[in-house]
Amino acid sequence: MPHVDAHGERSRTTRRRVLAVGVLMLMFVIAPVLLLYGSYFVRDTIEGGNAPVCIVTVESLAEPNNVYDGGDHPLDPEVGDQYRGYSGCYVGEVRCRKTIEVFGSRVDC
Repeated sequence: MPHVDAHGERSRTTRRRVLAVGVLMLMFVIAPVLLLYGSYFVRDTIEGGNAPVCIVTVESLAEPNNVYDGGDHPLDPEVGDQYRGYSGCYVGEVRCRKTIEVFGSRVDC
């Protein structure tokens, strides 16, 4: 039971304890959760959001209409290279979807 003085107010030590618990809760619970979800949104933005993942194949390198010019397609691709196809994948490439999650990411083809 907290100590109550003659005016009916709690002692200062009780207020300090409540403040200390609040600060500790902010430091060890709320701040890490905010950092975790903040990093998720930053990764989602940097890694391209909803743009498909294109994987270069032998067929796509042999296709004469596929011009790898270094725009959003790689400049000098090799078979198996992956890139974000903001304007879409070329003919013959494998089209995949990259899912950004809170604790990592995965590519589903």
